[in-house]
Amino acid sequence: MSRTTDLQRHWTRLAAILALWVGVEMNSHGQTVLPGIDWQEASPESQGVDSAKLQAVVAYMDENSGPEGAKELVIVRNGYLIWKGPDCDAYHEIYSATKVFTSTVLGLLVADGKCTLDTLAVEHLPDLDDRHPVYAQIRLRHLASMTGGYHGKVADVAKKDQAWGDPIICVTTPDTPEFEPAGSQVAYNDHDVHLLGRILATRVACEPLKDIFQRRIADPIGMSRWDWGVSGTVDGVTHYNAAGTPARKGNGGIQTTARELARLGLLYLSRGSWNGRQLLPASFVDEAGAVQVPATTPGRSRHFLSGAYGFYWWTNGEMATGKRRWPSAPPKTYSAHGHNGNFCYVIPEWNMVVVRLGRQPIREGVSGLAEVDQLFDTFFGKLAAAVGQSKPAGPSARKTEVSIRGDAFCINGCPTYEGRTSQGKKIEGLLFNSRMVQGIFDDLNPETSGQWAYPDTGRWDAERNTREFIAAMPEWRRHGLLAFTLNLQGGSPQGYSKDQPWHNSAITEEGELRPDYMARLERILDRADELGMVVILGIFYFGQDQRLKDEAAVLRGLNNVIDWVLDRDYRNVLVEVNNECNVRYDHAILKPDRVHELIERVKARQRNGRRLLVSTSYGGKSLPRENVVRSADFLLLHGNSISNPDDIAALVRQTRRVPGYRPMPILFNEDDHFHFDQARNNLLAALGEYAAWGYFDYRMSAEGFDDGYQSVPVNWGLSSDRKRAFFAKLAEITGCAADAMAFPGKDWEETTPASQGVAPDKLRAAIEYLERQSGAEGVKRLVIVRHGRMIFRGPEADWQQPVASVTKAFTSTAHGLLIEDGKCMLDTLAKDFNPALAQHYSTVTLRHFATMTSGFDGVGGTYDCDAEKKRCDANALVDPLPPVFAPGTKFMYWDEATQQYGYTLTQLAGESLDDYLRRRILFPIGITRFAWRPDATGKVLNWTGGIEVSASDLARFGHLFLNRGNWNGQQLVSASWVRE
Repeated sequence: MSRTTDLQRHWTRLAAILALWVGVEMNSHGQTVLPGIDWQEASPESQGVDSAKLQAVVAYMDENSGPEGAKELVIVRNGYLIWKGPDCDAYHEIYSATKVFTSTVLGLLVADGKCTLDTLAVEHLPDLDDRHPVYAQIRLRHLASMTGGYHGKVADVAKKDQAWGDPIICVTTPDTPEFEPAGSQVAYNDHDVHLLGRILATRVACEPLKDIFQRRIADPIGMSRWDWGVSGTVDGVTHYNAAGTPARKGNGGIQTTARELARLGLLYLSRGSWNGRQLLPASFVDEAGAVQVPATTPGRSRHFLSGAYGFYWWTNGEMATGKRRWPSAPPKTYSAHGHNGNFCYVIPEWNMVVVRLGRQPIREGVSGLAEVDQLFDTFFGKLAAAVGQSKPAGPSARKTEVSIRGDAFCINGCPTYEGRTSQGKKIEGLLFNSRMVQGIFDDLNPETSGQWAYPDTGRWDAERNTREFIAAMPEWRRHGLLAFTLNLQGGSPQGYSKDQPWHNSAITEEGELRPDYMARLERILDRADELGMVVILGIFYFGQDQRLKDEAAVLRGLNNVIDWVLDRDYRNVLVEVNNECNVRYDHAILKPDRVHELIERVKARQRNGRRLLVSTSYGGKSLPRENVVRSADFLLLHGNSISNPDDIAALVRQTRRVPGYRPMPILFNEDDHFHFDQARNNLLAALGEYAAWGYFDYRMSAEGFDDGYQSVPVNWGLSSDRKRAFFAKLAEITGCAADAMAFPGKDWEETTPASQGVAPDKLRAAIEYLERQSGAEGVKRLVIVRHGRMIFRGPEADWQQPVASVTKAFTSTAHGLLIEDGKCMLDTLAKDFNPALAQHYSTVTLRHFATMTSGFDGVGGTYDCDAEKKRCDANALVDPLPPVFAPGTKFMYWDEATQQYGYTLTQLAGESLDDYLRRRILFPIGITRFAWRPDATGKVLNWTGGIEVSASDLARFGHLFLNRGNWNGQQLVSASWVRE
């Protein structure tokens, strides 16, 4: 490059930087500002975004988007940076998100009049159609929307990721088209992109893509930390990796940071205008982010592109299903998508750009696309609430609603534990609970916060605490726990303590709510709602109430909390105004004589005629006072200091004699007495008086991290003998022990049908019917498993036998594992691993084989189940006949297609599927008596019907899939594959 060109570039960049400074000043009072050398940062509230809700949005992304979470998340509204993750300046490849850089260059050259969207590719590459005349019909808009059908020669395939091969070879060596004519189908295809890149750089502009983009876009918008990986040289011009192909050459395309990529998103949000300069035509921006592939378009990628794809931007149009890609996002939302969770979302309706980058996948393979779309749909639903765009949640929005009917609690209109008794005692309508008050704990006092360090990291982490709390909730629920107590000011993190120098309060000195605390609370309430659980939400705690400066702050804090809950339409919340109102409070209104005023205040705050149920609690041995009994909806007792179970029973009876009592629920939500192995204990004593009981466990002398639920830091699992004893007793009482999922060891656990909730007489009738209809062998080899326990076993259940086409399910399971290993995808072309397929089956994917839609004909003739079965031999596998029908157009159950499927998967695995599955699946789940026989030739396995296994062992395989690929805590098969 000449020195003159270097100087021109230097002065162009300097001029752009000066323009950026001017732009900041000029736009500082406008609706949208543009960044200068640095972004202008602003609080979410200043841009109309609720901080607490935004915290919840970010936390959701952090917990659900793989190991890197939200570390590289950037959110821009009105041009201001309102959120940046700690790694927002991490610099790395963004893979297929590169494609929008290429389409941006297309827009520039269209604006220059050097081409149009409808320019034919052969106008610039006259020899493109020499071998394949159909390529004469390809237009630039086809290449920019994955509807070109171009397919180049594949060579030098990377070991992992998409098998597109060397970009240089693919653009210089046209091969058989994937489909014809151009525009008739849609197929996600890096070859289309590389061909467009070659045409733009070598023929239309006669200048490399990077140079055009840098001069015309990157420099003017201040995008300085970026680069574009080189694939090689074509026609004497540097060919930059136009598609972001993760090939051996190409470096994953664009390399940049989240903060830098947000500038390009903001340019698109501004419809191509930057500081008064129209860098990119607004009309092109509008087209690029709009649907270019009709929802009715067929093709390999129709499931995720038809109806929702622009010029390399993924759009929020209506797909063939009639649904938008992200229903919770505004309709005009569009996004750049790249491997490893690299996304740039442009949301015009919210004047917002969201960038999330990463170096590791959020979900693996094409089968994970739906999961990622669901992840971002939930993300957008939460973000909508943060920007004030969501409607108030209606009655159907929440899944769990607690109510009271007389002295019983109901969930969703039905009594809790409906119809259940234990040892002759009624438990229907009770609300068994546990004290878990530290779920949102933090310590704002730097002098004491070090006390709560985790033993494995040596530091305290409030987000980890809540994350692990949420992860433990399903296990509590499975054991029958329907409720737990949280408190916005926690409880003593030492279990019991007179002095409390730590500062743990979700409510500020003035009575305002701290966004970080409330964001953690929101996540817990959301998960509880999903699980059908009730949260007893305490507001104040003695030892922390002094953090509020006066009574006015107390009232303001209470109002704010209740409004916060009502505004979010939570219906699974019971309010505990304060924990033990008769113990050491500073503010008079929190003490026994006046606490009923706060109860009445809670009852007075309503939304659409709905209010929250409310009470308060008293210290151990204490009776509720009349003023509280008359005001409260339910009564909370504490069993601390009561070691004699008879005194628990007496306390319940005395409570019912307090003036003002009427039929209303009574529950203990704190009791630190256990003895669950004894015939008489506090839990059973409360149950005997029809009062629910609450477990309170703290870390006692000489105990460690695994002990207790109140002492911080907390292990929220069932991590101690005491915890396990409580939950085992609870499961026994509530009947949930029968529902808990079991996994067989060497042998299945056998039990009665009734113990697993199955009516014995009706099961017997079903078995007898099957026996009558099943020929001579009847039900001899029948097994029935529920909740992981065998409730029926035929006399020949362990007889090993051929299972015919059940074999196919094992073969497809190997495919799922290979996707997890990164060796292929659902839509990987089969010919890439079996060149013999190239002649007749160049467009057949592994998905086609897995779904019997390949049209494969390995031996010819008609498959006749009544005639001698003609088996696929080794020659047929490597020399297939022409297809019976076009791939993907019909369904035909055809064993020979499955044989080809198994053959291709074997090439991918690099070993026999028999050995591969034994190691990965069969041995881990306890299947040891198993055989996979070869086909009639003896040369290859019979992948369509060669397995021999017993009914009892086959049930293990079924149980694995019933549990979404998880076996006793070990994820052997991805849940996404099981769903597919």
